[in-house]
Amino acid sequence: MADDEFRAIEGDAPARREQMVRRALRDLTANLLRVTRGAGQPGLIGRQAITLLDALAECQRETGFLPDLGGFLTEPVMRLDLDSSDQRVAQTEIIGGALQIAASRLLGQLTQERRGEQELRDGLRRWNEATAARKHRPSINR
Repeated sequence: MADDEFRAIEGDAPARREQMVRRALRDLTANLLRVTRGAGQPGLIGRQAITLLDALAECQRETGFLPDLGGFLTEPVMRLDLDSSDQRVAQTEIIGGALQIAASRLLGQLTQERRGEQELRDGLRRWNEATAARKHRPSINR
């Protein structure tokens, strides 16, 4: 997390604690995903997990509650900056399907893995259709 993120909420201790939780959760999750695919830094997982737990405990001590962690990961992972809405939908399906496959394989959930595979295939089909449609659109600047 950049230092300016902390400066922006310097006077707001609960918001600062929530940012610490957000960063710790993001760092741990990103590393776990990378380790799962054969990269990442497996030696950091324990330290990153402890950092997350410490940040959660500090947040709870200061605010009296634990933050809802759901949106911390969904927003940056599923945020898309592509040219067409069809491509955005396709990329969301591709990412979602791939994540579902990985999680299901870790847990040995064959039915959920198949759903992820279908979502991935649907996303790839939609991506190909959107790409083909863009190629056939007349250009305004011609």
